[in-house]
Amino acid sequence: MKKILMIFSLIACFSVINAQTVVVYYPEEEQQEQQPEPQQPEYVLPLHDIQFSFGDGIVYSGMDIDDALGAYSISYYYNLKKWIALGGYVTYAPSRDYRYYEYYNPYGYGYYDYTSTKSIAHNVSFNFSVRFTYLNRPAAKLYSGAGLGLSHTFYSDDRKMEIKPSAQMTFFGFEFGKKFYIGGEIGIGYKGFFTTNLGYRF
Repeated sequence: MKKILMIFSLIACFSVINAQTVVVYYPEEEQQEQQPEPQQPEYVLPLHDIQFSFGDGIVYSGMDIDDALGAYSISYYYNLKKWIALGGYVTYAPSRDYRYYEYYNPYGYGYYDYTSTKSIAHNVSFNFSVRFTYLNRPAAKLYSGAGLGLSHTFYSDDRKMEIKPSAQMTFFGFEFGKKFYIGGEIGIGYKGFFTTNLGYRF
């Protein structure tokens, strides 16, 4: 009888153990929301560039800095890519000009003497231009370029207008600023050897 009771007791214990549900609690992992890193706005290349320039205009004065009255230019460029722009400019460069006359002096042993009159030569050139930019940042640019066109010269005396080729080679140019900017150029041609620029991009 005791054996039977022990057997039933063991069976009951095993039944209770099997009936129990073991619940295991795991610590909740703190899920940190990963916020996306703030992205810098993408640089949008301005398409249009208007520029006002002042140069020395020495070439128009026959390489005489004393007769040069400066070269004033207005330029427009359209940016095809970050590295190339096409456009053109108009330059006005007045300069002092001297006209020499020859006449026979009967009191000077028949020799010819010379005299001169001073006038102003108004030089206006129209040029197509290309610009290559090798550093293009929102607030800084480095570039070089070239321009080719025609120059028209009007004199303040009775001489006729002259038309001749004009050209400008820019070896090194720089600009600082975003929309409004200042800059300068070093080159050779009808705008001058040294040029100061003020411009606006949009």
